[in-house]
Amino acid sequence: MLRYQYAWRGKRRVDVLTLDSNGGGYSCMGCGQPMRANTQGQVRGKYFSHVPGYAENRDCAETYLHIVAKNIFYWVFRERRREGERFVFDVWLRYRCGAGNPDCDRGYRASLELIALFDRIEVEKRAGAFIPDLRLFSSTGDQQLYVEILVSSPCSQATDVLVKV
Repeated sequence: MLRYQYAWRGKRRVDVLTLDSNGGGYSCMGCGQPMRANTQGQVRGKYFSHVPGYAENRDCAETYLHIVAKNIFYWVFRERRREGERFVFDVWLRYRCGAGNPDCDRGYRASLELIALFDRIEVEKRAGAFIPDLRLFSSTGDQQLYVEILVSSPCSQATDVLVKV
């Protein structure tokens, strides 16, 4: 299992799988602490690790996953928009039958073509009183979508990353 695949080098995101040599100068996307690339491992393969002597933030794994998921969503949206490709997002929309019947939850699956609906995306920008993880919106201002990334547990193969709209 690859725990830390991405790190920052300045303002640039680096994927450890693209590196050929060990080295430092990276920082954790979750806690900001120094990291180093480990690229020569025969058992664990390539990965980033925190530099010894720096205390790893206890919540770093979850924060890291949250930040990576948010950034991947952002990068995929931007790349697909630039390339003229589709970005279909399936969501489950819930509604209540009415105030008189609180036990009646209903819902349906909807597919949103994000590129067709929105031409802009922002990360962690205030929208009124709320700061969503991501805000997709149209330049005409008539449509917007707030996206929240939820990570259910520290990094593992069973970790769920949920995008909430």
